[in-house]
Amino acid sequence: YKKETGRGFDDFVKLNKDYDEMDSDQLLKEYLTATEKGLDADDIEDLMEDYSFDEEVDDEKEIRKIKLAKKIDFYNLTSLQIQKILKPI
Repeated sequence: YKKETGRGFDDFVKLNKDYDEMDSDQLLKEYLTATEKGLDADDIEDLMEDYSFDEEVDDEKEIRKIKLAKKIDFYNLTSLQIQKILKPI
């Protein structure tokens, strides 16, 4: 792969990753990591907290809003967008 493309092993792994099989949380993390430059893993986890809730503490309306926000963000990532952002050229 490197001889043919000049790219490294990390690009090879990204190119062959099956994004359709990833769960929405992992896919959102990958997306945020690729698009939010300068953020480390802790920063990404902080952003992912926007999609978390506690069914015992949060009321039903708040949980629904959080789930809806996550659903909207996830589905805004069409397959084409995911491929352009996450996969190397």
